Amino acid sequence: MPKQVEIDLGVTVLPDNHKIWKLFAGEGYKFLNLMLESSIVFIDVRNLDELGPDPSEWNKRRLLEHVSEDRWARQTASTGIQTERRISSNDKLNTTLIEGLLLTARKGDIIAIPHQGSDGYVTIGQLTSRPGVTKTIVAQDGRRNYTYVGRRYKELCVLNKRDLPFEFVERLQTPIAFFDTGDAAREEVYEAAYGSYIYDGVNFAKYSTSKDVYTSRDNRTVSTWMEFVDVVSNTDALVSAKLKTETSSIVELIDRANLDEIDRSDLSININSPGEIIMKAIANSPLIGLAIYPMAATGVAYSQAVQAQIVMKAVGDATTNECEAELGQDVRNVLEALGAKRWQAACEVAVRAANETTLKTDSSLKS
Repeated sequence: MPKQVEIDLGVTVLPDNHKIWKLFAGEGYKFLNLMLESSIVFIDVRNLDELGPDPSEWNKRRLLEHVSEDRWARQTASTGIQTERRISSNDKLNTTLIEGLLLTARKGDIIAIPHQGSDGYVTIGQLTSRPGVTKTIVAQDGRRNYTYVGRRYKELCVLNKRDLPFEFVERLQTPIAFFDTGDAAREEVYEAAYGSYIYDGVNFAKYSTSKDVYTSRDNRTVSTWMEFVDVVSNTDALVSAKLKTETSSIVELIDRANLDEIDRSDLSININSPGEIIMKAIANSPLIGLAIYPMAATGVAYSQAVQAQIVMKAVGDATTNECEAELGQDVRNVLEALGAKRWQAACEVAVRAANETTLKTDSSLKS
């Protein structure tokens, strides 16, 4: 009996409440290098550890007083003038920001750490600890060392601000230390950080090519694969096309299907080297394509392909079980509807795409 094929889809399932937070590395970006080297993010309020090890148990009034005292001490040291300390609106804001980072932001949320300059870089990280689970770090500020309380993160990628939407970059440049950036650059950040992903009921599949010269023949080959994925993912179109097709030709199958525009995935294409193609749809077609491409490109036998199992990964409180089961059944339905002869023809298209156009995805066959 042949060994069952397992496909690592290379897809990240994100929870609907997933957020992208901006984290400012202190005035003049003074803590940027420390944050990048230590993988700890924190807000520039000194010695918060004096309030206790668990921020969920901190007295809110005492936290506010601590923030105010720290701000007042810096002000006095900077101006040389000791004034009466009063709690300010900025003290209240910074208290809220501290609670946001330490207690509100969820494990798996994105942290965007801007570097200096409007045309500089942004480090994209992902929080690795649960709310309330903190890490302390000692850092020099001026001539003295202080303790700061923050959260652990792992770096996912570094982006150039020039490649991001203007609205998002403008938000990054604001002096507020920590806030939710909303949807301003969600797709750009997710594509760079995760490649292929599922968010808010929409499926994104990323293909890439490293070919130096991308020809019209390459475009035809890749387009054939993309159209094939849309056709086989649409049961009505596939059944109709099969009835009108006498051969196992994939091109003929696509032509006979005559898909409406509304049934096609959205494609975002960049053919620069390295190039990329993003396939986006509410339907499962982008995921079906990711599942069958590594099998077709390596010529997996039809009998094994129809029994393939699919695995994904999840972030935060998202789960993969339902997605894996549903997609696994969809892939089996597609392959059973295709049949062995058309599967072989699909393999020929995928092999040509992989070998001639260098088309690849993050999905892979697990050994």
